[in-house]
Amino acid sequence: MISGIEFSLSQIGLTEAEISVYLHLIQSGPKSGYQIAKDTKRTKSTVYFLLENLREKGLVLKSPGTRKQTFTAKDPQEFLQEKRNELERFERELPKLRALEQREQKPTILYFDGYEGYAQALEYLTERIVDNTIHALFTYTPDKILTDARLKVVTHYFSVWGEDDVVVRGISPYDEQAVPWLRSLIQKNLYPWKVRSLPMDVYAPLVVKFVTGYITLIHARNKGQTIIIENEDLAQAELQNFEILWEKAGEESDLLQG
Repeated sequence: MISGIEFSLSQIGLTEAEISVYLHLIQSGPKSGYQIAKDTKRTKSTVYFLLENLREKGLVLKSPGTRKQTFTAKDPQEFLQEKRNELERFERELPKLRALEQREQKPTILYFDGYEGYAQALEYLTERIVDNTIHALFTYTPDKILTDARLKVVTHYFSVWGEDDVVVRGISPYDEQAVPWLRSLIQKNLYPWKVRSLPMDVYAPLVVKFVTGYITLIHARNKGQTIIIENEDLAQAELQNFEILWEKAGEESDLLQG
């Protein structure tokens, strides 16, 4: 009957023979291929084949520079940590893989209603940030900035992005509430952001846009409606428009300069 240890090792891709050799090394300590073959009653060629497989899978180490090579089982805790690190690296690249996947699919459009829906849309975007960067096109602020439910939703996600060191490049209309508020928010929380402003007669949109990877989020403040469009071509077009406005604003309009 297979033991719990053997079953666990089989789940990470080891064959029955590889498990037998690996467990033997764990119990016996470093040994030569000849000794392992003798102990496990296998041919030397089979044992060396199994040892090479275990080395490729990261479970066995071969002693370097000796005439009589010995093999050692890697510490299980060290092996587990290596696998965790590999998974973390893969998780960091997952948004890029999702972006590649989207290239061959039809655009996905998601609709959200109200401020709760706005929060859901921002959560959706946050889970799919690519290259740890968001491009933001802000709108001008309502009269009651501190009691605006929309703004409370946004500031929550600003905080989440700040904690994750997400870089935000933004453009804001220059009105008497938006600029001081954004400047204070960035300076107080030390967000790694760069936000430039444009005069209201040049730039005064009625919607907010956030773009990352293949995702464009558009929020119509006055209607309380939000849509997310997953389309690489649209996202690239939005980024091109952003760069035009960014250059038009110029470095002198950087909010942190004022």
